[in-house]
This record gives sequence, structure tokens and C-alpha cells, in this order.
Amino acid sequence: MRIMFFWATVIASSIYSTFIRSQIGIQTDFPRTLFHIDGAKDNPQNSNSAITVAQQQNDIVIDSNGRLGVGTISPEAKLDIEHSKDITGDEYGLKLTPGYGGPAILVLENDGQTVQWEANPSLGQYAQFQVQPTVFPYATYETVLLTKLDGSLSLSGSDKIVIPTEGRFLLNLDMMGLTTLGSGFATYPLPVQASIYIYLYRYNASTGTTEEVDVIEHYMAITRVTGDYMAFSTALYAGYCHPNDYLYIVFRTAVAYELDGNYAVTSDKPCIVTIYNI
Repeated sequence: MRIMFFWATVIASSIYSTFIRSQIGIQTDFPRTLFHIDGAKDNPQNSNSAITVAQQQNDIVIDSNGRLGVGTISPEAKLDIEHSKDITGDEYGLKLTPGYGGPAILVLENDGQTVQWEANPSLGQYAQFQVQPTVFPYATYETVLLTKLDGSLSLSGSDKIVIPTEGRFLLNLDMMGLTTLGSGFATYPLPVQASIYIYLYRYNASTGTTEEVDVIEHYMAITRVTGDYMAFSTALYAGYCHPNDYLYIVFRTAVAYELDGNYAVTSDKPCIVTIYNI
């Protein structure tokens, strides 16, 4: 009897030791992965009950594939952070503190592997341009010609805004123009709906391709056949740009649906384009 008890103890100890070596639990006797920390010690004290989302919020695990999970016991990437402000009260799931006192960005270096902080003093307004006085005919696509007012961006020709550095760019347009309705409006009841489409295109220097990156249509009630203002502000997003890319703007006037007309930009009340690095 004593011999049987001895061997049963040895076998049980061996099984327990194997289990301990294969999975390590801190503040839990029932780890669910290769390495499992139950920060609040609130997981079920058995291996069968499911661990709730709330209970996982204070857990850290490493699974057999080497994936690290924070706030989850089932990581799906090399680093998987699951964060619920409603549960933890923490504002953020990840905080990175740069080594700069001002704005900074995480930059992937040219080796494609190294990431480091770099100062980004270019955040903010970059340049301003003025739309040259032009009459934009009905239902035609017209590339906008610009004159530089100030800032660090330059023009190629009169229409291409050259991008000197990597970043995300936003264009704010303060539009001011005079509408003229076509002859078909002589007996047409006013007011009518006039509109103008504003397109933003980006030329990708690395691929040699051009794409439409944003567009907006603005409607406005026109109350006079000649000389009624269409004035408004709008913004177009250029997305992420690289050095030597360039942007250009296209207007398409669509005055009162199928009837003729135009939109005229003047020098005394100009359209202003302000570009921001965001």
C-alpha cells in the first residue's frame, strides 16, 4: 500500500512539474497561455470558466507564438493591446513620450526597421496662394492658376504646388467669385441654385501617377442674373505626400443645372488658398 502511494505521489508530482514548466502563472494558478499575469487576481480559479473582457483588461500574456497581449489573453499580433476606458478608467491604451519639448513624430528610417523620434517643427501653416483672376465657364474643367503670397512652398509653373517634405497636407480655400447666369435665365424665375465643384489632384513623384485625392461641391442660391457673389470657405485633404509630389486644383462651374453661366474670380476680392501641414 505504501509502495502504491509512493508511486502515485511521484507520478502526480511529475505531471504537476511538467505543467508548471510548460505554463507560468503569476497571481493565477490556472494560466491560459505560456506566460500569464493576472494583475488584479480576478480570473476564475479553474481552467474551464471563461475569462471575461473586464477581467482580461488587467492581464498580460505571452503565447506559444511569442505574441504579447496586454488586456487580452488571445493576442493576434506580435503586440496586441486591448483597451477599454469604460472598464479601466485609463484615458489611453498606449502612451509614448518623445524626447523633444515640441511637436515630434515617430519616423521609420530608410533601413525599413529602425523607428525613432524626430522633431517636427513644420506643423502648422505652410504657405498661401491667390487664385489668379479667371472666368471659369459653365461645365468645363479648368486648372486653377495661382500666385504665391507667402510661405515655404513653391510653384512649378502657375498651377502646381510643389511638396518639399513628407507629411499630411490640408488646403483651406476662402472662395470669392461672381456668378453670371446664361441667356436662358432671361425669363427664368429667380433665385436658382448654382454650384461649383472643387477638385484636388496629387501627382506622385515616385510612381509618376496622378490621382484625385479630394473633391467637394458647393451649392448656393443665386438671386441676380449678373454679379451675385458665391462666397464660402471649404477644405480639401491631400493625404500623405512625399518630397517632389505636387498638388493642383481644378474648378468646374455648374450654374443652375442645365443652363449656361460662369464663375469669375476677381483681383479685388480674391480666392485665397492656405496650405497646412497637419
